[in-house]
Amino acid sequence: MRGSMTCFTKTGFPCFKTIAKRLPPVFCSKNKTGTIIVPIHLESIMLTYPILCALVQGISEAFPVSSSFHFVLLSYWMNQAIVPSKAMAASLHSGSFLALCLIFRQDIAALFRGGLATIFQKKNPSGTLSDHHNLLNDQAFFRTMVAAGLGLTMGMIPLYVCKKWFFPTWNPSLTAMSLISVVFALLLEYANRWQHKREHVKPWQFLERHSLIIGCTQALAAGCSGISRLGITLTAGRFLGYSLDSTCRYSFVMGIPIIGASVAQSWPEIVNMGFSTFAQTSFLTFLCSWPMIKVMLYLSKKESTLPFTLYRVILGFLVLWLQMAFF
Repeated sequence: MRGSMTCFTKTGFPCFKTIAKRLPPVFCSKNKTGTIIVPIHLESIMLTYPILCALVQGISEAFPVSSSFHFVLLSYWMNQAIVPSKAMAASLHSGSFLALCLIFRQDIAALFRGGLATIFQKKNPSGTLSDHHNLLNDQAFFRTMVAAGLGLTMGMIPLYVCKKWFFPTWNPSLTAMSLISVVFALLLEYANRWQHKREHVKPWQFLERHSLIIGCTQALAAGCSGISRLGITLTAGRFLGYSLDSTCRYSFVMGIPIIGASVAQSWPEIVNMGFSTFAQTSFLTFLCSWPMIKVMLYLSKKESTLPFTLYRVILGFLVLWLQMAFF
């Protein structure tokens, strides 16, 4: 019978061993050796796992926290019963991609106008257009994004060589990801407090050499789990003297082609996954991502990173303490 399909797994994350002791017998039991056993219904996992993944993706992608770190914690919380597949990750990213495209649709249109104008050498016929629709601004915006993409490529090459030749089997452990999260959280807080210069600029007003540097920092997030893409961009932007508000918006726009490329790369896995599952997961992630991105844009205007720093530091040290206390 389908309703009786269950599997029994040992609690993988140490803090949940304590929590499981307080659960009613209907949720857990003990075997002959006294080990706590938590029953997990496969059907329940299939229903709740995409929702939990959508929540994690929607929240962590919108804030300067590492989504990969939180997915590892989710895997531990579910006793490593299942982990996100490549197709599942693509469907989650597609939801974030759709949310970003909806919110920054005017910036995307400006990029397209600037790209076409740059390629075909089209001149701005009038100087009376508004700043947002000014063709010269659109061309400058396009050049900054190209510089950021070039920086990302330049940063990925040495990381790929190091991983391919020197660390082919290296994968960050939970302890390493916790330390990385804490270190880069403190680095972001230091940059925001140390740099008193705060230039409030539009996305097309970022200097191309600065965009190149910001693109290089993106390679760290792409190549090392535990580093937040948004967090490392905010750190670089603040060190360069841009305001938190301006850098946050710039980071979101820069993330659109990066996330879109990762989804396109996983298209064969998406086809095997099935359109129905892909669409449902993407829609759930979209519903989570859209309001969270709006919240982050609002919070960035406060020019404070302290709430995110405290969260990342407390979570990182909590995980480290649990690892040392129970392992």
